Amino acid sequence: MSDEALKSRTAKNWSLILGLAIPVLMILFIAVSIYVPQLFDNTPPPSVNFLYTSDYTHPHSLQVRKNRLEWVKGHTYNEQQDKAYASKPVIYVHDVKTNTSKSIDFEEAQNLLLDAKAIAPDGYKIEQSRRNGWFPFDYHYSRDRYLVNAHAAHKLNLEYTNQSYYGFNFLGWVIE
Repeated sequence: MSDEALKSRTAKNWSLILGLAIPVLMILFIAVSIYVPQLFDNTPPPSVNFLYTSDYTHPHSLQVRKNRLEWVKGHTYNEQQDKAYASKPVIYVHDVKTNTSKSIDFEEAQNLLLDAKAIAPDGYKIEQSRRNGWFPFDYHYSRDRYLVNAHAAHKLNLEYTNQSYYGFNFLGWVIE
């Protein structure tokens, strides 16, 4: 095929070529806009540990006041009375570097200096997963939680004392 015949054929099919090139260019543009910023992102990983409970029967019985954890007035835990319907809330400290949680007792938690703000001093906050299905019949709930900032999200491996989806109660960031 000669050059002139190829030019003539291309001129006749320019709309077809353009129609096929646009989706390819869009895919390349989206891929570049997603992956190139990650190459230059030097966002530091999360560095501030946090305290939480996973017992939904005592969601508001513990509170941070004056940077210390304390029982809310009127919600003191009485082992004899509360044994019948609920267990004592389990307090966890989550280490963000190792992404692990360990339970601590109330006295240990009281000795920690806490910040109850939603956003940690390092700029991260805890968010719940928002996964939904594509169809009305494909809905599922996820209790996955993530440490999120403007550029990154890190899935948290949290401990739960029960199988309730509503069991996570953030208490505060551990200030060191």
